[in-house]
Amino acid sequence: MIVEAVRASRPGVVVHDVQTLDAIVARATAPWRFAAWVFSLFCGAAFVLALLGLVSVVSLDIAYRRHEFAIRLALGAPSRDIVRRAASTAALRVSLGLACGLTASSVAVSSLRGLLFGFTPFDWVTYTAVTLAVLLTATLAALGPVYDALRTNPAGVLRRG
Repeated sequence: MIVEAVRASRPGVVVHDVQTLDAIVARATAPWRFAAWVFSLFCGAAFVLALLGLVSVVSLDIAYRRHEFAIRLALGAPSRDIVRRAASTAALRVSLGLACGLTASSVAVSSLRGLLFGFTPFDWVTYTAVTLAVLLTATLAALGPVYDALRTNPAGVLRRG
């Protein structure tokens, strides 16, 4: 009805391709949104690979300490003390890594402000979720080899050297 009124008042004006401002903005920012989506996809893959690497490093560290655990078991140390010692060592190392990583990410996030759509640069929910995921992964990675070491015969481990 409004278009017909405009045509009636100005007979030479024709209105084509009427769009909302939201549609125009969405079309203009589509390449940036796609780049941010691809960047997020690669960040997620990198995070999963980092967690797998963390599992490998923590498991290898605990496996190298199998001889120490066998000596402690042979001398009568309770199993919970060995589990607590292994978990606290892994937690300390992972906490230091998390502190360095969170510091570096908070410094680097300022350069990515242009790629963030709908998020603030310092999203505390994301930082908390990543921290909890890393700590949970490290704890589970440490507990598996520790329980394997606790189930083995200390004399057999000490004989093998």
